[in-house]
Amino acid sequence: MENNNEGMTDKLHKKDEQIEALKKSVETLESTVQKAEQDKQAKDNQIKTLNTDMARQEEAIGKLNNDKKSLEETIKKTQNDLAAEEEKVNQLNKLKQKLESNIDEVGAAAARCKLCPYIHGRFVASFFLARE
Repeated sequence: MENNNEGMTDKLHKKDEQIEALKKSVETLESTVQKAEQDKQAKDNQIKTLNTDMARQEEAIGKLNNDKKSLEETIKKTQNDLAAEEEKVNQLNKLKQKLESNIDEVGAAAARCKLCPYIHGRFVASFFLARE
């Protein structure tokens, strides 16, 4: 019977050791789970921050696209205005050339006019003064 008690005591002792080993394993697993939950929470916070940043950047991109569209419209209008002004300048240059040609013709005709030397001298002098 004593042998039987010793055998039972040994078995009990071994079971206690197994229980202690299992408790340590459970504690290790609980610690690992807790650490994993903390890591998950940190990653969730990072994701939330990144999503917020992404939303801000998308908003900024939208504003920049609106500004770009506005600037493109302004550039197009300015180019159209410039083309219209260039056309006006071209027309005025043609008119100027025509008027200068007329002045040259009138000056030449006045120079040929021998009946009006006084007018001729006055006209030519005022013509050259005006062109300077």
